[in-house]
Amino acid sequence: MSRRDATPSVRKGLVDISNRAQKNGGNPDNINGWRHEILNKVSSLDNMKIEEFINQFAPSSKPYRNWTAATKNVFSPLKNEEVLKNEMHMYKHLVTGLNQLCKGMSRDRQLLFVNTHKTDFPPPLSQDTPAHGDLKPDLAALKPGVKTNKAFQDDKEKWKHVSLIVEAKGSKRGDPMTSTSRRAQQDRLQLSKVAGMLMLEQGTLCCFVLGIYGSKARIYRYDHASAIASTAFDYRKDPGFMRRFLWNFVNPKSGLETLGQDDLSSKPTKRDMEEALRRGDTSGKRYIIKESWRQVIRPLEMVFYQRIKEYCDRTNTQMFGVAYLVSGTDLGAREHQLKHRNSERPEQGERSHIRLVLRTVGRPLGTFRYSRQLVLALRDAILGHQLAYKAGVLHRDVSAGNVMIVEGQPFSGFIDDFDYSSLIDSSADGGSPLTDEELESLGSREAELRERTGTFAFLSEALLNISAKSVIHAVHHDLESFYWLLIWVVLRHTQHTHNAGETAFFEVFPGDNEALAKNAKHSFRTREEPLAVKDNPLDMDDWPENDAAIPPKNTKRESPGDADAAGPSKKIKAEPKDTESEIDGDEFESL
Repeated sequence: MSRRDATPSVRKGLVDISNRAQKNGGNPDNINGWRHEILNKVSSLDNMKIEEFINQFAPSSKPYRNWTAATKNVFSPLKNEEVLKNEMHMYKHLVTGLNQLCKGMSRDRQLLFVNTHKTDFPPPLSQDTPAHGDLKPDLAALKPGVKTNKAFQDDKEKWKHVSLIVEAKGSKRGDPMTSTSRRAQQDRLQLSKVAGMLMLEQGTLCCFVLGIYGSKARIYRYDHASAIASTAFDYRKDPGFMRRFLWNFVNPKSGLETLGQDDLSSKPTKRDMEEALRRGDTSGKRYIIKESWRQVIRPLEMVFYQRIKEYCDRTNTQMFGVAYLVSGTDLGAREHQLKHRNSERPEQGERSHIRLVLRTVGRPLGTFRYSRQLVLALRDAILGHQLAYKAGVLHRDVSAGNVMIVEGQPFSGFIDDFDYSSLIDSSADGGSPLTDEELESLGSREAELRERTGTFAFLSEALLNISAKSVIHAVHHDLESFYWLLIWVVLRHTQHTHNAGETAFFEVFPGDNEALAKNAKHSFRTREEPLAVKDNPLDMDDWPENDAAIPPKNTKRESPGDADAAGPSKKIKAEPKDTESEIDGDEFESL
């Protein structure tokens, strides 16, 4: 393998958690992980007038309608400097003022702002995003047209009711965009976290957050690559700017409910579901729609799926142990590139919206019905990995989220999510060589600038605590990841016999420290007594049949604090994790 395939030694922060304390926003691990994620990704457009910012980044299809009653004496209590010093004193006046600004808008478009600074917002998909703890946004605007906050109060899933978040700080604390202090960093992290949760829950292309700092306000626009902040303006003296933004927010050019929503897909309404039921689909076919935001410097995921299929067609090989791609498109290709229109080398952080439709529908490894099913699934996923390798594709991110159990197929498990894969010349092992064009393309993607791929808990020993500048990621690293994946599932979801009992998980997977993780894996591999097994353990007759997966138990260890056996995940930045939605056959036909 050439140097261009090397895996850089830089790793993202907080890719998984090993104790509840790390979910806390003030925890050093949490802060450091998020700091890395938003580093140099939140920019302030202080040279752009606020009206220009609103017109360019929050355009509306409906002419703005001024309403004197909405802005008259609004925020007047906040002209008291003593009130402005402490955000706790500001909340009720901000709620009253923001709701007043919405007067004069169509009833079905009005926003209802509520005080939420004492309300816990659990993360969406909490089982899949263990690195995220509950958040307590200061204020929240409910969906347009909602008249009361009863449904919001009664529902534990808070994020689905919210369209806009407001984060307020007193004048003593100041504007986080004009300071490099630790407190300012934490305030910027909070903004990024609430934006990420909004986009994750609602599948939006971008979202907006209002930041209020004493007498000044900023409008933040977050998308899946970065964020921009408007210049600070005095919302008390010029409330019309705030009202114009709120007007545009609920009257977007797209004609949808609010700014930032995806015009190609959305969560089904009650009417949508009733329509789908009326169709009476009896095909039994199911598909997965996967949406992700690809770094433009990385190859398209669908290219790898297509390459595997072409290899199978060319060699008359059965597609086995790999998810089957039905269709895929780069939605971002529809957009005109403003900055890099004539450049073949886009910025490293630039992202594009990808949508894939997959025919292979599976479920997590941690839901196995009996232990033999788990082993069968892993075996067949390894065979799928081998098939991809022979087709010239190295997966590079074998993890709990990318290996699935499947039923009703010739195989019991499969591998998917080729987001971080690379081309590889496997001709020496009877696979496909790379063409000169592919080698040239691979070299031009500046692979040396990419961060190291892989989910931390499953990285091979060789990829942990690297002292050199880089290490070449080879097929044997992926195979070792399958081994750690098996151990991870066994320690979390079975009544195992490890002598450490319930704390065994933390001994083998001690957290986010690379040196500790490497030593723990080395110790586990070398100290465990080898077991005598038959040539093919899957052929044994004494496999238990009543040992289905058990939920991971909350356990404790001495340090640091209470711990739970929460599984690893790729770091969730201020952008949603790749999302997958299951649909029936007839609905796919209408895509």
